[in-house]
Amino acid sequence: TTSTGIDVTGTATMDGLSVASAAPLIEVTDTDTPVTTFIQSTGSQGRIGTSTAHDLFIYAGDTNRARFNDNGDISFYEDTGTTAKLFWDASAESLGIGTSSPNTKLHVASAPNATSGAIAHLRNTSATSSNTSFGGMFFSSSPGVDYSIGKANVNTTTTLSFRNASSGASLMDIDSSGQLLLGRSANVSSGAEATRIQFYNGNSTYDIASIRSLVGAGQINRGELSFAVNNGASQQEAMRIDYGGNVGIGVSSPSTRLEVGGGGGSETIKVSAGAGWADVRLHSDATNGGSIYFNDGADAGQLFYYHVDD
Repeated sequence: TTSTGIDVTGTATMDGLSVASAAPLIEVTDTDTPVTTFIQSTGSQGRIGTSTAHDLFIYAGDTNRARFNDNGDISFYEDTGTTAKLFWDASAESLGIGTSSPNTKLHVASAPNATSGAIAHLRNTSATSSNTSFGGMFFSSSPGVDYSIGKANVNTTTTLSFRNASSGASLMDIDSSGQLLLGRSANVSSGAEATRIQFYNGNSTYDIASIRSLVGAGQINRGELSFAVNNGASQQEAMRIDYGGNVGIGVSSPSTRLEVGGGGGSETIKVSAGAGWADVRLHSDATNGGSIYFNDGADAGQLFYYHVDD
């Protein structure tokens, strides 16, 4: 013993060791290396560490379980204590799971699950068979709208949902049978656009075409489809299918099964078969006929065929 403590060379055996003082310190030094490992209480902190330029290892069952590098890297090892499977890269501020060389902020490396193919598992513990819930991954940047992708639960019905994370509105869902569902989280008024598929050229520079779903006139559960193309200046509707099944080409409100508008004095409808026969067939059952009408607002003439008279 000395006036400042105990200095042991060799082996000391004791029932316990208690050190009480201001900032008490216990140091163990390997004089061959040399490396010093210390235990210290100071202020409100308890510290375990090593001297400068040396790493700290934590062993259990005589097997390496964790390593704290002098440069700030941290490794947690698999069961044999030889390979780091959870690794924190301090300089890159990146976490690796299943890899000791993370190349992104979070890098997960693993063989996939044999059934689901999953490498990572995210579970929404709030979802039940009697509530509405959504849980997923959040994608954020500034400026702009944020987005999220996850699993939506409405009671026992589930979908893969793509959402506007800033508002929570669903943008697109895929159900369990693989159907793609495009829609809004709130109803829109009669005649308004419900959803749109937009086609671009040049990385969203040119909106060359689109398909829109519209709410039919009078009822929110009536639907219409509008097909538009860009004429070089803006998108213009080229064809519409209304809620009654009528098709309009150049006509936004077709009144017959097929109504063709436009033409401007040139050919409006042309049937071409190359070198073969070009046919137009009007078909009805055995007791009826067919007609071709010519009019300028009122019927001006017709070609009529009555099947009974052949």
